[in-house]
Amino acid sequence: MEKVLVTPYGASNIAAICDVDWNRATQAFELFPNAKKFKDYRNLLDVMKDIDAITVSTPDHTHAVIALAGMQLNKHVYVQKPLTHNIYEARKLTEAANKYKIVSQMGNQGASGKGVQTMIDWFDSGMIGTVSQVHVWTNRPV
Repeated sequence: MEKVLVTPYGASNIAAICDVDWNRATQAFELFPNAKKFKDYRNLLDVMKDIDAITVSTPDHTHAVIALAGMQLNKHVYVQKPLTHNIYEARKLTEAANKYKIVSQMGNQGASGKGVQTMIDWFDSGMIGTVSQVHVWTNRPV
C-alpha cells in the first residue's frame, strides 16, 4: 500500500524525493518507499511529468532557480524561506506564477505547525478575548 503524508490540512501522495545526499535522505526514503528517488531536480522534473506540485527545501541559493523550473512546467510550488536572494528573483517568480496560473507559497516551518493553527483558531473564535498586545520571541541564537 502506498504511504500518504497526512497533515492536519489533508493528505499528499509523495511521488518522488530528490536529494543530492542520499545518506541524509535515508529517513525520507524509508518513510516513503514507493517514492521515486532522484539526485538532480532537473531529472525529476523531466521524468515526473504527472506530478501536481513540488516543494523546495534545498540550500538557500537554489530556491528561486528550482521554483522557477517547476513553475515553467505548470507545477504548483511551496518554497522554504528565503524565497529568493533579491528583488529581481522575487519579481521573476511572481511573473511566472501569474503567467502559468499556478499556486505558490513561501514557507517557514516554524509557522506551519499545529501550534500556530491552534492559536489562530483561538484568536478567530474569540476564545482569548480582545488582543491588545502581542509579544514574540525566539530561542534561536540570532
